[in-house]
Amino acid sequence: MTAFPRTADESQHYRSGRGWSLGLRALLLLAACAWAFPSGAADEPPRRPKVGLVLSGGGALGIAHVGVLQVLRELRVPVDLVVGTSMGSIVGASFASGMSPEEQARRIAAIDWDAVRRDEPPRADQSILRKQLDVTGLWGVELGMRDGVPFLPRGAIAGQELLRVLRGFVREPPEGDFDRLSVPYRAVATDIETGRMVVLSRGDLARSMRASMSVPGVVAPEEIDGRILLDGGLVRNLPVDVARQMGAEVIIAVNLGTKLLRREDLQSVLGVSLQMINILTEQNVRRSLAELTDRDILIEPDLSGFSAVDFDKSVEIVPRGAAAARAVAARLQALSLSQEDFDALRLGQVERLLPRTPVSGIKVDTGRLSYVNPAIVDAVLRSESGAPPDEDSLGERVSRLYGRGDLARIDYRFVDKEGQRTLEVETTEKPRGPSYLRFGLKLFSDFKGDGRFSLLAFYNKTWINSLGAEWRTLAQLGHNPGISSEFYQPLDLRGWLFIAPRIQSSQRTWDIFLDNQRVAQYQVRQTGVGLDVGANFERWGELRAGVYRASASATPSTAFFGFQAVDFTIANFNVRALYDRLDNINFPTDGTYAAASVVKSSQFLGATSGYTTAQFEAAQAFGVRAHSAVLTVRGGRSLSGDLPIYDFYTLGGFLNLSGYQFGQLTGDAFTMGRLAYYYRLKRIPALVDGLFIGGSLEGGSVYEHRGTPAAAASGFVVAGSVFIAADTALGPLYLAYGRAEGGQNALYLFLGRP
Repeated sequence: MTAFPRTADESQHYRSGRGWSLGLRALLLLAACAWAFPSGAADEPPRRPKVGLVLSGGGALGIAHVGVLQVLRELRVPVDLVVGTSMGSIVGASFASGMSPEEQARRIAAIDWDAVRRDEPPRADQSILRKQLDVTGLWGVELGMRDGVPFLPRGAIAGQELLRVLRGFVREPPEGDFDRLSVPYRAVATDIETGRMVVLSRGDLARSMRASMSVPGVVAPEEIDGRILLDGGLVRNLPVDVARQMGAEVIIAVNLGTKLLRREDLQSVLGVSLQMINILTEQNVRRSLAELTDRDILIEPDLSGFSAVDFDKSVEIVPRGAAAARAVAARLQALSLSQEDFDALRLGQVERLLPRTPVSGIKVDTGRLSYVNPAIVDAVLRSESGAPPDEDSLGERVSRLYGRGDLARIDYRFVDKEGQRTLEVETTEKPRGPSYLRFGLKLFSDFKGDGRFSLLAFYNKTWINSLGAEWRTLAQLGHNPGISSEFYQPLDLRGWLFIAPRIQSSQRTWDIFLDNQRVAQYQVRQTGVGLDVGANFERWGELRAGVYRASASATPSTAFFGFQAVDFTIANFNVRALYDRLDNINFPTDGTYAAASVVKSSQFLGATSGYTTAQFEAAQAFGVRAHSAVLTVRGGRSLSGDLPIYDFYTLGGFLNLSGYQFGQLTGDAFTMGRLAYYYRLKRIPALVDGLFIGGSLEGGSVYEHRGTPAAAASGFVVAGSVFIAADTALGPLYLAYGRAEGGQNALYLFLGRP
């Protein structure tokens, strides 16, 4: 057939018609393919559901969440988002920050919950002054003075130490966006003004966690964005609805229950407050459980035998969570990924956290500072070279700043702007400053008529000038009364160098024994002035060098005929060094203590006698769980000249060659070693921090002039003791029996440091 040429309109019509026909056929072909091959079956696997993890509150019971996370990882169960309340917010946030369950368990077990409860940094991180006051035997309770008005400690802790612990668990997300963590995260808190739930999705991650677990009456509320926030368990202890709103299609909910505490756990403010929360949370948990569907998975660990205050039992609680997760392993495995897909998912999640931008500057908010110099805050936070701290060392420097004892709260956040990261610090002074009072008490009896009593008082007027000068005064009444006052003037912002003029007046009792009998008792009095210069190594120790001059006398108060009064002048150059990193001064489990001094009595300065002495003491503590031991060595001697009898060294008394009377052995040189063992029986909240049984093995000797053994000592003496002890708010309390070779023995009752 001959083809005829078409007009333009006809050609266009043909193309249109042909195009419509081809399009219709293509559509029919696609429909046939869709019928024969369901959508996605040929090219890609079915889309997996979005999994949300919901972790409830429950105090120490929340440690069980770590065990659940261990099993989820073993079964390769993906977690696309996590929501937590109270303790669940801590475990959830650290998981969202990329921390492994094993690391979570290790860090939780290492937390000093006593320090958190006391709201103070670990003793090893405190200022050297506060450590010296511990050695003196002062109580930890501090009374403030401002404008002559006393302030008592607050009922609820400010939570600074808790905040420090929380920062060690997380990594702050870029620009404070919780969706930019390795796993998107939410924390739930309660608005104390409205009683409504607050879902925290951005800001300071550690502060959000702290707000979520601010137990009423125990931890002070956290203020965020103008809202005063408390523990989220009051309104949503198992926030299933929050996870659903974030897009979770399958929810793994871990409910710890709201079991009421035992009677024995209600002896503290913490226990009573947790009981109140348990009662209030029961109803909202029931509502949340009703929101779970057949697709969701509920995990409820069996935590019988544990309570919400058993933070020291983390090693036993974690396996309970793991066991509960394995009980529903069949349902969890339905969500399991292949090893390759799971590894790729976790790698992608971890990579969501971008590399940290170095801190380029520090900005200190001075709005809440009235007497603390913000320049000192800035100086302490910086490195030794003056550079801003990196994020890894910041927590340590904040703890160091808090350990100085001037601030009630130190908040900080990182602000990223135009490629620069600035550390913004907001500090709050203690409301009961800038002057402080502390007290102490010492009691002793050997049940043989020798009893002693001393009351101590320490007053510290701080921030006398912009460099943080302090006027420190310590007074003691009763046995060995006296008063000393020192003006401590730092010479730089960091306080590394100082000068300290001082004045003191004291009286001490010096006993003279012959054949185990006290034959004389002198009252040695002195009044003098001194000047020290030195270096303060912040948390580590102190080095001082100084000069001292005093008028003194030794007067017999009880003596046989022939013991005369003596007047003399003390004038010396002295050097003293102190290193203190013990975690507890009374019952340590870790750390080292060392002190040494050299004193040169100089007749050039006006001293009655010229001589040089050296003395040292060193202690090392070891601890494993409830067991601890402290090895101590001491010694001293005259390096030149003859010591006057009123400057002799003494040994004798509890833990100081136990069995002998106090000060029974005297001489111008001595050596001694002691190994003390403590076993912690238990803590009794609101009464004692620890109840102990233990004993000591001691050995030593006192020598007279150039190494001749003192008659009373009969050479090297072996002694020991057994005791029960308690670490009370008034100091350590001992009931002990001591015995030394040769038959010397004594029973001791001691309140205060021996």
